[in-house]
Amino acid sequence: MVYNYDLTNLTKVWTMVPNDDAWYPGDEYVDIIGRDNYNDGDHTSHVLEFNELNSRYGGMKMQALSN
Repeated sequence: MVYNYDLTNLTKVWTMVPNDDAWYPGDEYVDIIGRDNYNDGDHTSHVLEFNELNSRYGGMKMQALSN
């Protein structure tokens, strides 16, 4: 996108599911950490997961619940 269309203001989102840390491309390529959460009928709080991701990425990435 940068080289073909001269776009320089892109926001890059990496959406994760549990146990796929090996697929994380690196901090220089990711602006926002998204989390897919498909717990059908489960409408409980995701604060524990938010805190875990915040800790994992050093509090330096915006997070999104992207389901």
